[in-house]
Amino acid sequence: MDADRLSERNLAATTGIDREMLKVARESLEKGADWDLVKGMVVYTAAGIQRLMEALGVAGAITDAELDAIMAWLPPEPEEATKKTVSASFLRRFRSPHHIGALLDGREVTVRVRDSKNFRAGMEIPIREMTPGYFELARRCPRYRGRW
Repeated sequence: MDADRLSERNLAATTGIDREMLKVARESLEKGADWDLVKGMVVYTAAGIQRLMEALGVAGAITDAELDAIMAWLPPEPEEATKKTVSASFLRRFRSPHHIGALLDGREVTVRVRDSKNFRAGMEIPIREMTPGYFELARRCPRYRGRW
């Protein structure tokens, strides 16, 4: 995406305006000059953002400096990239083929996996925490019994 354009999702996140309201107000704008579709994503030009704010009735609320700050806004890093991977030891299988028990720092934790059939006792498995006490496998499942 160009530096002089901003996606509708990022505009909604920076201004706090609901995307449905932006969609309704977008109908009064001119496609191509004010907004366009890029790979299925609605993107606005700087002039389009100003006209959009006027259509929403908040025309004086955004100054040129604030508009520059909005145009320079970068989306936050995805949560997946911030999750830390730790090593645990395989402990047991559950009745569900999509969960296993693992030993992490002396306590048993539940780990979500695609298929538990090839896990064997003593295997070291990389896991990352999804919610407190519930983890997921941080790599593909083993292809063979007890071996990656």
